[in-house]
Amino acid sequence: MKHLTLYLIFTLFTLISMAQLPLPIDTITVGGTQIEVRIVAQNRVIPWDLAWASDGWLWFSERNGNVIRTRPENGYIEQVFHIEESFESPENSGLHALALHPNFPETPYIYVHFTYTWDASRVVRYTFDEANLTLTDRFVIQDSIWGSSSHNGSRIVFSPEGDKMFVAMGDGYQAERAQDYNDLNGAILRYNLDGSIPEDNPFPGSAVWSYGHRNPQGLVFGTNGLLYSTEHGTSNHDEINVIEKGRNYGWPIVEGICNTPPEEFLCEQENIRAPIYDYEWTWAVCGMAYYDHPAIPEWRNKLLVTSLKGGDGASGQRLQLFHLKSTGIVVDSVWDYFANTFGRLRDVMTTPDGRIFFCTSNQEINGDNVRKPNDDVIVELRNVELDYSTPPVGQNPIDFMQLGPIPALDVLYLRLPFYKGLAQLELTDLRGTKVWASEVEFFGARVPIEKGEFGPGLYWLRIELEDGSSAIRKVIFN
Repeated sequence: MKHLTLYLIFTLFTLISMAQLPLPIDTITVGGTQIEVRIVAQNRVIPWDLAWASDGWLWFSERNGNVIRTRPENGYIEQVFHIEESFESPENSGLHALALHPNFPETPYIYVHFTYTWDASRVVRYTFDEANLTLTDRFVIQDSIWGSSSHNGSRIVFSPEGDKMFVAMGDGYQAERAQDYNDLNGAILRYNLDGSIPEDNPFPGSAVWSYGHRNPQGLVFGTNGLLYSTEHGTSNHDEINVIEKGRNYGWPIVEGICNTPPEEFLCEQENIRAPIYDYEWTWAVCGMAYYDHPAIPEWRNKLLVTSLKGGDGASGQRLQLFHLKSTGIVVDSVWDYFANTFGRLRDVMTTPDGRIFFCTSNQEINGDNVRKPNDDVIVELRNVELDYSTPPVGQNPIDFMQLGPIPALDVLYLRLPFYKGLAQLELTDLRGTKVWASEVEFFGARVPIEKGEFGPGLYWLRIELEDGSSAIRKVIFN
Protein backbone atom coordinates (compact mmCIF):
# COMPACT_ATOMS: atom_id res chain seq x y z
CA MET A 1 0.00 0.00 0.00
CA LYS A 2 2.91 2.35 0.77
CA HIS A 3 4.35 1.86 -2.71
CA LEU A 4 0.92 2.49 -4.31
CA THR A 5 0.54 5.72 -2.34
CA LEU A 6 4.00 6.87 -3.38
CA TYR A 7 3.25 6.05 -7.01
CA LEU A 8 0.02 8.10 -6.99
CA ILE A 9 1.75 11.05 -5.35
CA PHE A 10 4.61 10.84 -7.82
CA THR A 11 2.24 10.75 -10.82
CA LEU A 12 0.28 13.74 -9.51
CA PHE A 13 3.36 15.90 -9.06
CA THR A 14 5.03 14.98 -12.33
CA LEU A 15 1.96 16.29 -14.15
CA ILE A 16 2.86 19.75 -12.87
CA SER A 17 5.44 20.54 -15.55
CA MET A 18 6.42 23.88 -14.05
CA ALA A 19 6.87 22.59 -10.51
CA GLN A 20 9.73 24.22 -8.63
CA LEU A 21 12.66 21.97 -7.81
CA PRO A 22 13.53 20.31 -5.56
CA LEU A 23 10.08 18.70 -5.44
CA PRO A 24 9.31 16.70 -2.27
CA ILE A 25 6.91 13.87 -3.13
CA ASP A 26 6.76 11.75 0.01
CA THR A 27 8.55 10.42 3.09
CA ILE A 28 9.26 6.82 3.94
CA THR A 29 10.04 5.46 7.39
CA VAL A 30 12.97 3.09 7.88
CA GLY A 31 13.22 1.91 11.47
CA GLY A 32 13.40 5.14 13.47
CA THR A 33 14.46 7.30 10.52
CA GLN A 34 12.17 9.36 8.30
CA ILE A 35 13.53 9.75 4.77
CA GLU A 36 12.30 12.48 2.45
CA VAL A 37 11.97 11.59 -1.23
CA ARG A 38 12.60 14.57 -3.55
CA ILE A 39 12.92 15.07 -7.30
CA VAL A 40 15.93 17.32 -7.89
CA ALA A 41 16.13 17.16 -11.71
CA GLN A 42 13.59 16.29 -14.39
CA ASN A 43 13.08 16.26 -18.16
CA ARG A 44 16.50 14.69 -18.61
CA VAL A 45 17.49 12.39 -21.50
CA ILE A 46 18.56 8.96 -20.21
CA PRO A 47 21.00 9.93 -17.45
CA TRP A 48 23.52 7.12 -17.08
CA ASP A 49 26.08 7.92 -14.40
CA LEU A 50 25.98 10.16 -11.30
CA ALA A 51 29.03 11.70 -9.63
CA TRP A 52 29.34 13.99 -6.61
CA ALA A 53 31.82 16.86 -6.37
CA SER A 54 33.04 18.23 -3.03
CA ASP A 55 31.88 21.74 -4.00
CA GLY A 56 28.24 20.63 -3.95
CA TRP A 57 27.60 19.98 -7.64
CA LEU A 58 25.97 16.75 -8.75
CA TRP A 59 27.40 15.73 -12.14
CA PHE A 60 25.84 13.26 -14.55
CA SER A 61 26.18 11.95 -18.07
CA GLU A 62 23.33 11.56 -20.56
CA ARG A 63 23.43 8.91 -23.23
CA ASN A 64 23.09 11.54 -25.97
CA GLY A 65 26.60 12.84 -25.15
CA ASN A 66 25.73 15.59 -22.67
CA VAL A 67 27.85 16.22 -19.58
CA ILE A 68 25.73 18.12 -17.03
CA ARG A 69 25.95 19.38 -13.48
CA THR A 70 23.13 20.46 -11.15
CA ARG A 71 22.64 22.01 -7.71
CA PRO A 72 20.26 19.64 -5.88
CA GLU A 73 19.27 22.30 -3.35
CA ASN A 74 17.55 24.47 -6.00
CA GLY A 75 17.34 22.44 -9.23
CA TYR A 76 19.74 24.72 -11.12
CA ILE A 77 21.25 22.91 -14.13
CA GLU A 78 24.19 23.70 -16.40
CA GLN A 79 25.16 21.78 -19.52
CA VAL A 80 28.94 21.78 -19.30
CA PHE A 81 29.80 19.97 -22.52
CA HIS A 82 28.47 17.90 -25.39
CA ILE A 83 30.77 15.13 -26.63
CA GLU A 84 30.28 15.42 -30.38
CA GLU A 85 32.15 12.21 -31.17
CA SER A 86 29.86 10.15 -28.93
CA PHE A 87 27.67 7.89 -31.10
CA GLU A 88 24.19 7.04 -29.81
CA SER A 89 22.18 4.22 -31.37
CA PRO A 90 18.44 3.66 -30.77
CA GLU A 91 19.39 0.84 -28.40
CA ASN A 92 21.97 1.44 -25.67
CA SER A 93 25.15 2.85 -27.14
CA GLY A 94 26.30 6.42 -26.51
CA LEU A 95 27.85 8.18 -23.52
CA HIS A 96 27.94 5.92 -20.48
CA ALA A 97 30.32 6.10 -17.52
CA LEU A 98 31.39 9.42 -15.99
CA ALA A 99 33.70 9.82 -12.99
CA LEU A 100 35.41 12.78 -11.32
CA HIS A 101 39.05 12.62 -10.24
CA PRO A 102 39.27 11.73 -6.51
CA ASN A 103 40.63 15.24 -5.82
CA PHE A 104 38.11 17.04 -8.03
CA PRO A 105 37.70 20.01 -8.47
CA GLU A 106 41.22 20.83 -7.25
CA THR A 107 42.44 18.30 -9.82
CA PRO A 108 39.84 19.06 -12.50
CA TYR A 109 39.89 15.79 -14.47
CA ILE A 110 36.71 14.08 -15.70
CA TYR A 111 36.82 10.52 -17.04
CA VAL A 112 34.19 9.16 -19.45
CA HIS A 113 33.49 6.09 -21.56
CA PHE A 114 31.42 6.26 -24.76
CA THR A 115 30.86 4.55 -28.09
CA TYR A 116 32.05 6.58 -31.07
CA THR A 117 30.91 4.26 -33.90
CA TRP A 118 28.54 1.32 -34.19
CA ASP A 119 31.32 -1.04 -33.11
CA ALA A 120 33.93 0.90 -31.13
CA SER A 121 34.24 2.71 -27.81
CA ARG A 122 36.93 4.55 -25.89
CA VAL A 123 37.83 5.87 -22.44
CA VAL A 124 38.75 9.57 -22.43
CA ARG A 125 39.93 12.07 -19.84
CA TYR A 126 38.95 15.75 -20.07
CA THR A 127 39.95 18.79 -18.02
CA PHE A 128 37.14 20.91 -16.58
CA ASP A 129 37.56 24.60 -17.38
CA GLU A 130 35.24 26.20 -14.83
CA ALA A 131 35.90 29.76 -15.94
CA ASN A 132 34.57 29.01 -19.42
CA LEU A 133 32.20 26.20 -18.35
CA THR A 134 33.53 23.59 -20.77
CA LEU A 135 35.76 20.52 -21.03
CA THR A 136 39.16 20.81 -22.67
CA ASP A 137 42.42 18.89 -23.19
CA ARG A 138 40.87 15.67 -24.53
CA PHE A 139 43.20 12.79 -23.68
CA VAL A 140 42.45 9.24 -24.82
CA ILE A 141 43.22 6.65 -22.16
CA GLN A 142 42.00 3.60 -24.07
CA ASP A 143 40.99 3.57 -27.72
CA SER A 144 39.44 1.03 -30.08
CA ILE A 145 37.55 -1.06 -27.56
CA TRP A 146 34.98 -3.26 -29.27
CA GLY A 147 31.51 -1.73 -28.97
CA SER A 148 27.97 -2.62 -29.94
CA SER A 149 24.39 -1.41 -29.76
CA SER A 150 24.36 -2.72 -26.18
CA HIS A 151 26.48 -4.73 -23.74
CA ASN A 152 29.03 -1.92 -23.47
CA GLY A 153 28.95 -1.75 -19.65
CA SER A 154 30.01 0.63 -18.15
CA ARG A 155 31.13 2.22 -14.86
CA ILE A 156 34.30 3.94 -13.66
CA VAL A 157 35.45 3.98 -10.02
CA PHE A 158 38.69 4.77 -8.20
CA SER A 159 40.59 2.73 -5.65
CA PRO A 160 40.23 3.77 -1.99
CA GLU A 161 43.79 5.14 -2.16
CA GLY A 162 42.76 7.29 -5.14
CA ASP A 163 45.64 6.21 -7.39
CA LYS A 164 43.98 3.59 -9.62
CA MET A 165 40.97 3.65 -11.92
CA PHE A 166 38.71 0.65 -12.60
CA VAL A 167 36.44 0.45 -15.67
CA ALA A 168 33.64 -2.13 -16.10
CA MET A 169 33.41 -3.19 -19.76
CA GLY A 170 30.72 -5.35 -21.41
CA ASP A 171 31.28 -8.12 -23.93
CA GLY A 172 29.74 -6.10 -26.80
CA TYR A 173 27.53 -9.05 -27.77
CA GLN A 174 30.61 -11.15 -28.52
CA ALA A 175 30.62 -13.59 -25.63
CA GLU A 176 33.85 -15.33 -26.66
CA ARG A 177 35.79 -12.14 -25.92
CA ALA A 178 34.97 -12.45 -22.20
CA GLN A 179 37.09 -15.60 -21.78
CA ASP A 180 40.15 -14.04 -23.43
CA TYR A 181 42.12 -12.23 -20.74
CA ASN A 182 44.03 -10.40 -23.47
CA ASP A 183 40.77 -8.83 -24.67
CA LEU A 184 39.41 -5.62 -23.09
CA ASN A 185 35.76 -6.65 -23.47
CA GLY A 186 33.87 -8.62 -20.84
CA ALA A 187 36.38 -7.42 -18.26
CA ILE A 188 37.06 -5.09 -15.36
CA LEU A 189 39.99 -2.90 -16.43
CA ARG A 190 42.54 -1.20 -14.15
CA TYR A 191 44.67 1.85 -15.01
CA ASN A 192 46.86 4.42 -13.35
CA LEU A 193 45.13 7.81 -13.37
CA ASP A 194 47.37 8.98 -16.22
CA GLY A 195 46.11 6.10 -18.38
CA SER A 196 49.18 3.89 -18.09
CA ILE A 197 49.02 0.20 -17.17
CA PRO A 198 49.97 -0.56 -13.54
CA GLU A 199 52.96 -2.87 -13.23
CA ASP A 200 51.13 -5.06 -10.71
CA ASN A 201 48.17 -5.86 -12.98
CA PRO A 202 47.72 -9.66 -13.22
CA PHE A 203 48.44 -9.93 -16.96
CA PRO A 204 51.64 -8.05 -17.90
CA GLY A 205 51.06 -5.11 -20.22
CA SER A 206 47.26 -5.53 -20.08
CA ALA A 207 44.64 -3.34 -18.41
CA VAL A 208 42.56 -6.46 -17.59
CA TRP A 209 42.05 -6.95 -13.84
CA SER A 210 39.33 -9.63 -14.03
CA TYR A 211 37.53 -11.27 -16.95
CA GLY A 212 34.57 -13.53 -17.80
CA HIS A 213 31.97 -10.75 -17.44
CA ARG A 214 28.86 -10.40 -19.62
CA ASN A 215 27.59 -6.85 -19.11
CA PRO A 216 28.71 -5.28 -15.80
CA GLN A 217 26.94 -1.96 -15.16
CA GLY A 218 27.62 -1.39 -11.47
CA LEU A 219 30.99 -1.00 -9.77
CA VAL A 220 31.83 0.28 -6.28
CA PHE A 221 34.35 -0.07 -3.49
CA GLY A 222 32.96 -0.73 -0.04
CA THR A 223 34.43 0.86 3.06
CA ASN A 224 35.62 -2.69 3.75
CA GLY A 225 38.02 -2.32 0.80
CA LEU A 226 36.23 -4.88 -1.39
CA LEU A 227 35.33 -4.11 -5.00
CA TYR A 228 31.75 -5.10 -5.91
CA SER A 229 30.08 -5.29 -9.33
CA THR A 230 26.64 -6.02 -10.76
CA GLU A 231 26.26 -7.99 -13.97
CA HIS A 232 23.40 -8.72 -16.37
CA GLY A 233 22.63 -12.35 -17.05
CA THR A 234 20.77 -13.69 -20.08
CA SER A 235 17.22 -14.76 -19.17
CA ASN A 236 18.34 -15.46 -15.61
CA HIS A 237 21.40 -15.37 -13.36
CA ASP A 238 22.00 -11.68 -12.90
CA GLU A 239 24.91 -11.47 -10.48
CA ILE A 240 26.52 -9.48 -7.70
CA ASN A 241 30.24 -10.21 -7.61
CA VAL A 242 33.24 -9.43 -5.46
CA ILE A 243 36.02 -8.58 -7.92
CA GLU A 244 39.44 -10.15 -7.27
CA LYS A 245 42.73 -9.73 -9.08
CA GLY A 246 43.11 -12.04 -12.09
CA ARG A 247 39.92 -14.00 -11.46
CA ASN A 248 37.60 -15.46 -14.09
CA TYR A 249 33.87 -14.75 -13.56
CA GLY A 250 32.57 -17.45 -15.85
CA TRP A 251 30.74 -15.91 -18.79
CA PRO A 252 29.84 -17.57 -21.13
CA ILE A 253 30.87 -21.03 -19.87
CA VAL A 254 29.20 -20.67 -16.45
CA GLU A 255 26.36 -18.40 -15.31
CA GLY A 256 25.50 -17.83 -11.66
CA ILE A 257 26.81 -20.07 -8.93
CA CYS A 258 28.68 -23.31 -9.64
CA ASN A 259 25.94 -25.72 -8.57
CA THR A 260 26.09 -28.64 -11.03
CA PRO A 261 28.90 -31.22 -11.41
CA PRO A 262 30.00 -29.87 -14.85
CA GLU A 263 29.99 -26.30 -13.50
CA GLU A 264 31.89 -27.30 -10.37
CA PHE A 265 34.57 -28.88 -12.56
CA LEU A 266 34.82 -25.81 -14.82
CA CYS A 267 34.89 -23.39 -11.90
CA GLU A 268 37.84 -25.20 -10.36
CA GLN A 269 39.68 -25.71 -13.65
CA GLU A 270 39.19 -22.13 -14.93
CA ASN A 271 39.66 -20.30 -11.59
CA ILE A 272 36.07 -19.03 -11.71
CA ARG A 273 34.82 -16.89 -8.82
CA ALA A 274 31.15 -17.52 -8.07
CA PRO A 275 28.87 -14.52 -7.36
CA ILE A 276 27.89 -13.63 -3.82
CA TYR A 277 24.30 -13.26 -5.07
CA ASP A 278 22.66 -15.05 -7.98
CA TYR A 279 19.28 -13.77 -9.19
CA GLU A 280 16.81 -16.43 -10.30
CA TRP A 281 15.84 -14.36 -13.35
CA THR A 282 16.89 -11.17 -15.05
CA TRP A 283 16.25 -7.95 -13.16
CA ALA A 284 18.83 -6.08 -15.27
CA VAL A 285 20.71 -5.00 -12.14
CA CYS A 286 22.56 -1.81 -12.85
CA GLY A 287 24.18 0.96 -10.80
CA MET A 288 25.38 0.33 -7.28
CA ALA A 289 26.69 2.23 -4.27
CA TYR A 290 27.94 1.34 -0.81
CA TYR A 291 26.17 3.12 2.05
CA ASP A 292 28.04 3.65 5.31
CA HIS A 293 26.82 6.82 7.02
CA PRO A 294 25.05 7.57 10.32
CA ALA A 295 22.48 9.79 8.53
CA ILE A 296 20.41 6.65 7.89
CA PRO A 297 21.74 4.23 10.51
CA GLU A 298 19.44 1.41 9.41
CA TRP A 299 21.16 1.32 6.01
CA ARG A 300 24.77 1.37 7.17
CA ASN A 301 27.20 -1.07 5.57
CA LYS A 302 24.80 -2.10 2.84
CA LEU A 303 25.07 -2.34 -0.93
CA LEU A 304 22.52 -0.25 -2.83
CA VAL A 305 21.57 -1.68 -6.24
CA THR A 306 19.22 -0.35 -8.93
CA SER A 307 17.42 -2.44 -11.54
CA LEU A 308 15.97 -1.74 -14.98
CA LYS A 309 13.72 -4.63 -15.85
CA GLY A 310 10.05 -4.75 -14.87
CA GLY A 311 8.30 -7.63 -13.16
CA ASP A 312 5.46 -8.57 -10.87
CA GLY A 313 5.84 -7.62 -7.24
CA ALA A 314 8.94 -9.56 -6.37
CA SER A 315 11.15 -8.63 -9.30
CA GLY A 316 12.64 -5.69 -11.08
CA GLN A 317 12.60 -1.88 -11.19
CA ARG A 318 13.44 -0.94 -7.63
CA LEU A 319 16.18 0.08 -5.24
CA GLN A 320 17.53 -2.91 -3.34
CA LEU A 321 19.63 -2.91 -0.18
CA PHE A 322 21.89 -5.90 0.42
CA HIS A 323 22.84 -6.48 4.03
CA LEU A 324 26.23 -8.18 4.16
CA LYS A 325 27.70 -10.33 6.90
CA SER A 326 30.87 -9.07 8.55
CA THR A 327 33.12 -10.69 5.94
CA GLY A 328 31.51 -8.58 3.20
CA ILE A 329 31.22 -11.60 0.91
CA VAL A 330 27.97 -13.18 2.13
CA VAL A 331 24.50 -11.65 1.65
CA ASP A 332 22.48 -11.91 4.84
CA SER A 333 19.22 -10.28 3.67
CA VAL A 334 17.77 -8.10 0.89
CA TRP A 335 15.43 -5.13 1.36
CA ASP A 336 13.34 -3.60 -1.45
CA TYR A 337 12.19 0.01 -1.95
CA PHE A 338 10.21 1.88 -4.65
CA ALA A 339 9.18 -1.32 -6.44
CA ASN A 340 7.72 -0.48 -9.86
CA THR A 341 7.33 3.16 -8.80
CA PHE A 342 9.78 5.29 -10.77
CA GLY A 343 10.36 2.88 -13.64
CA ARG A 344 13.79 1.86 -14.84
CA LEU A 345 16.48 2.81 -12.31
CA ARG A 346 19.91 3.22 -13.94
CA ASP A 347 22.33 4.46 -11.26
CA VAL A 348 22.60 5.21 -7.55
CA MET A 349 25.23 7.12 -5.58
CA THR A 350 25.86 8.39 -2.06
CA THR A 351 27.35 11.66 -0.82
CA PRO A 352 29.81 12.30 2.02
CA ASP A 353 26.99 13.78 4.14
CA GLY A 354 24.81 10.68 3.82
CA ARG A 355 22.35 11.57 1.08
CA ILE A 356 21.44 9.15 -1.72
CA PHE A 357 20.67 9.98 -5.35
CA PHE A 358 19.33 7.70 -8.07
CA CYS A 359 18.22 8.32 -11.65
CA THR A 360 15.69 6.81 -14.04
CA SER A 361 16.30 5.59 -17.57
CA ASN A 362 12.76 5.63 -18.96
CA GLN A 363 13.26 7.50 -22.23
CA GLU A 364 15.23 4.69 -23.80
CA ILE A 365 13.70 2.14 -26.14
CA ASN A 366 12.83 -0.30 -23.34
CA GLY A 367 11.01 2.31 -21.28
CA ASP A 368 7.81 2.79 -23.29
CA ASN A 369 5.56 1.09 -20.74
CA VAL A 370 6.92 2.99 -17.71
CA ARG A 371 7.56 6.48 -19.13
CA LYS A 372 5.92 9.32 -17.19
CA PRO A 373 5.55 13.07 -17.67
CA ASN A 374 8.83 14.90 -17.02
CA ASP A 375 11.00 11.78 -17.32
CA ASP A 376 13.82 11.23 -16.88
CA VAL A 377 14.32 12.30 -13.27
CA ILE A 378 16.97 12.31 -10.57
CA VAL A 379 15.66 11.52 -7.08
CA GLU A 380 17.22 12.40 -3.73
CA LEU A 381 16.75 10.56 -0.42
CA ARG A 382 17.62 12.47 2.78
CA ASN A 383 16.99 12.22 6.50
CA VAL A 384 14.31 14.85 7.19
CA GLU A 385 15.78 15.59 10.64
CA LEU A 386 19.25 16.61 9.43
CA ASP A 387 20.52 20.00 8.32
CA TYR A 388 22.74 19.26 5.35
CA SER A 389 24.16 22.77 5.28
CA THR A 390 26.13 22.31 8.52
CA PRO A 391 29.11 20.10 9.39
CA PRO A 392 28.74 17.05 11.62
CA VAL A 393 28.07 17.89 15.27
CA GLY A 394 31.17 18.82 17.23
CA GLN A 395 33.39 19.58 14.21
CA ASN A 396 34.65 22.99 13.14
CA PRO A 397 33.80 24.18 9.62
CA ILE A 398 37.43 25.15 9.11
CA ASP A 399 38.33 21.44 9.24
CA PHE A 400 36.46 20.98 5.95
CA MET A 401 38.44 23.66 4.09
CA GLN A 402 39.05 22.89 0.39
CA LEU A 403 42.11 24.49 -1.19
CA GLY A 404 43.62 24.05 -4.63
CA PRO A 405 45.01 23.48 -7.10
CA ILE A 406 48.44 23.26 -5.49
CA PRO A 407 50.62 24.38 -7.12
CA ALA A 408 48.35 27.03 -8.62
CA LEU A 409 49.10 28.60 -11.97
CA ASP A 410 47.14 31.86 -11.86
CA VAL A 411 44.28 31.36 -9.39
CA LEU A 412 44.02 29.47 -6.11
CA TYR A 413 40.49 28.53 -4.99
CA LEU A 414 39.38 28.40 -1.36
CA ARG A 415 36.06 26.96 -0.19
CA LEU A 416 34.46 26.36 3.20
CA PRO A 417 31.43 24.19 2.32
CA PHE A 418 29.82 24.36 5.80
CA TYR A 419 30.60 27.96 6.73
CA LYS A 420 28.50 31.07 6.16
CA GLY A 421 30.04 34.30 7.37
CA LEU A 422 33.12 36.53 7.23
CA ALA A 423 36.70 35.31 7.34
CA GLN A 424 40.06 37.10 7.44
CA LEU A 425 42.61 35.84 4.90
CA GLU A 426 46.30 36.64 4.93
CA LEU A 427 49.28 35.52 2.82
CA THR A 428 52.85 35.79 4.08
CA ASP A 429 56.05 34.85 2.30
CA LEU A 430 58.83 32.68 3.75
CA ARG A 431 60.38 35.70 5.50
CA GLY A 432 57.11 36.38 7.31
CA THR A 433 56.28 39.47 5.27
CA LYS A 434 52.57 40.00 4.65
CA VAL A 435 52.02 40.18 0.86
CA TRP A 436 48.23 40.08 0.68
CA ALA A 437 45.21 40.29 2.99
CA SER A 438 41.45 40.38 2.53
CA GLU A 439 38.16 40.03 4.37
CA VAL A 440 35.90 37.58 2.53
CA GLU A 441 32.30 36.52 3.01
CA PHE A 442 31.73 32.80 2.54
CA PHE A 443 28.32 31.47 1.50
CA GLY A 444 29.12 28.12 -0.14
CA ALA A 445 30.86 29.29 -3.30
CA ARG A 446 34.60 29.08 -3.97
CA VAL A 447 36.69 32.20 -3.34
CA PRO A 448 39.47 32.96 -5.86
CA ILE A 449 42.91 34.22 -4.79
CA GLU A 450 44.71 35.60 -7.85
CA LYS A 451 48.47 35.43 -8.25
CA GLY A 452 48.55 38.76 -10.04
CA GLU A 453 48.44 40.60 -6.71
CA PHE A 454 51.76 39.23 -5.42
CA GLY A 455 53.52 36.97 -7.96
CA PRO A 456 54.80 33.37 -7.99
CA GLY A 457 56.38 31.66 -5.00
CA LEU A 458 55.75 29.67 -1.83
CA TYR A 459 53.49 31.29 0.78
CA TRP A 460 51.65 30.63 4.04
CA LEU A 461 47.88 31.21 3.94
CA ARG A 462 46.19 32.02 7.25
CA ILE A 463 42.42 31.99 7.62
CA GLU A 464 40.48 33.12 10.68
CA LEU A 465 36.71 32.73 11.12
CA GLU A 466 34.37 34.99 13.09
CA ASP A 467 34.48 32.67 16.13
CA GLY A 468 38.26 33.02 16.29
CA SER A 469 39.13 29.57 14.95
CA SER A 470 42.00 29.65 12.48
CA ALA A 471 44.21 27.51 10.27
CA ILE A 472 47.43 27.92 8.33
CA ARG A 473 48.20 26.15 5.04
CA LYS A 474 51.20 26.14 2.73
CA VAL A 475 50.39 27.17 -0.86
CA ILE A 476 52.47 27.48 -4.04
CA PHE A 477 51.98 29.71 -7.06
CA ASN A 478 53.91 28.90 -10.24
